[in-house]
Amino acid sequence: MKIFPALLILCLNALLVQGQSGFQLTGKLTDEQNAPIELATVVLKTAADTAIVGMAYSEANGAYRFDGLAENTYQLEISYVGFEKFVSGPIKLNQNTPAVQMPLIKLKQSAALLKEATVTAKVPYIQRKIDRTVVNVDALIANAGSSALEALERSPGISIDPNGEIKLKGRAGVQVFIDDKPTYLSGSELENYLRAIPADNIKQIEIMTNPPAKYEAAGNAGVINIVMKRNKRQGFNGNMTLGFTQGQYSRSNNSLNLNINRKKFSIYTNLNAGVRNSFQDLNINRYYKNPDLTPASSFAQNSYIEPSSSSVNAILGVDYYLSDRTTLGVVVKGLVNPGKVNTDNFAAVLNPQQDTLQTIVADNRQESRFSNGTYNINLRHNLDSLGSNIIVDADYVTYASDNDQVFKNYLYNSSRSLEYSDLIQGQLPSNITIYAAKADYTKPLGAGSRFEAG
Repeated sequence: MKIFPALLILCLNALLVQGQSGFQLTGKLTDEQNAPIELATVVLKTAADTAIVGMAYSEANGAYRFDGLAENTYQLEISYVGFEKFVSGPIKLNQNTPAVQMPLIKLKQSAALLKEATVTAKVPYIQRKIDRTVVNVDALIANAGSSALEALERSPGISIDPNGEIKLKGRAGVQVFIDDKPTYLSGSELENYLRAIPADNIKQIEIMTNPPAKYEAAGNAGVINIVMKRNKRQGFNGNMTLGFTQGQYSRSNNSLNLNINRKKFSIYTNLNAGVRNSFQDLNINRYYKNPDLTPASSFAQNSYIEPSSSSVNAILGVDYYLSDRTTLGVVVKGLVNPGKVNTDNFAAVLNPQQDTLQTIVADNRQESRFSNGTYNINLRHNLDSLGSNIIVDADYVTYASDNDQVFKNYLYNSSRSLEYSDLIQGQLPSNITIYAAKADYTKPLGAGSRFEAG
């Protein structure tokens, strides 16, 4: 019965501390031409030890804010792709200055990136439009030879957590489209799919925190639309890209693009194939103490993780021009992505004298197979020469995945005698079929605005 009063006191203390931590810090960002910067990463740190207190992303008007801060001296660290990093001086928040409005911060464009962009492309790496931020992938030389997933990681406001979930402005649940068509994927399946697409095949990445109606965004995370390159030159043409990276393990990402463009029809195909091998050597040490702070025990663990995967991703599309204003299209996509993850775990429990009390050895093996087929038929009709159009899409999508797991665990005592062992096996199959149809209407209204319905 004594536990409840203690918990109540702790809760009241927590509420009291929270009530006292009501300080606020706000500000606004622009570039050197006074244009607001959206999706810049704003990190708040304590000035004394640069410990991270919070992180925010600038809004469409360049504004950022931190609420509920404790009394302390802080500093801001602001970064945005293509611009020099900004670090502020000390910012004091106390009873005399409970709310601080920072002076306008103008980020300077990176000279190094400008030089690279001049060589590789005529457009800037990042363009800000009314309803979206556009990333021109070819304008950043670091994207050469990488995958679509790596290009996303280099885009403003986008982060990918260890589980492969894509986040926009720190929020999960973002929807990913390719050429305005949904991928119907999430989590590790979406991660593997994007790893199979070379960044060299991407024209632009469109980031929309408030997407137009046709994207039907779920939740409040927003939409990412990946625009693939498409060669519109008449006749037969194509290109091949080969990419190879060697570290402790090798990686390769390769693609072949072929196009036939005639007066009444256009045929295009894209074939991507890649192999990815990597590793993670993870060491964890934990130390436990008695109430008088003397050592009680310790725990040391090493995990050596070796993931490897291969992928083949193919697209075949045909556009037939029924008239100058009407186009009928058919697109077929396929993906095969087998992979495996081998994990060797070793852990030891030690006493205060660093003598081994117990040893745990765990061997984990996982083999996965993932395949996807997408069949799309679409009709596009331009209502006038001003950009008004109606687009109708119908999709049939299939996904099949299987994950075979074998987990072995062995527990040894201080004399290295086996005390316990177990074997866990699992097979996790999954099959999904999706039918979808939609229609979108767009009408420009002039002065840079337009009406959309979907």
